[in-house]
Amino acid sequence: MKLPAWIAAPLELLALAVLRERGEFVDGKRHGVWARRFPSGRLFTECSYEHGLREGRERRWYLDGTPRWHGEWRAGCKSGEWIHMTRDERVHDALTGVYENGEKIAPVRGFNDWKS
Repeated sequence: MKLPAWIAAPLELLALAVLRERGEFVDGKRHGVWARRFPSGRLFTECSYEHGLREGRERRWYLDGTPRWHGEWRAGCKSGEWIHMTRDERVHDALTGVYENGEKIAPVRGFNDWKS
């Protein structure tokens, strides 16, 4: 069952604060895959780290399990294609794109080409 956004959005913020993120430390810094899971075991967020910086893939889901976003990090900055989805499973045009050094530099080809 999908919850209305006015209920789901505050619950997701609460989940970020309450759900414990788990992963390993190397030399006192996050390293490897870190994840937050709901009590049911389903993933809420998953991100890779190297020596304390986000490095590699990150994925997040809405409370109902619908994908929210996925993309890559390089040296702590968004890099490459990032796909952001709305609660109703549409591509979020303003956030979806190709990123370099944390800045959006271009739309992702294929998703929004029909609009041009």
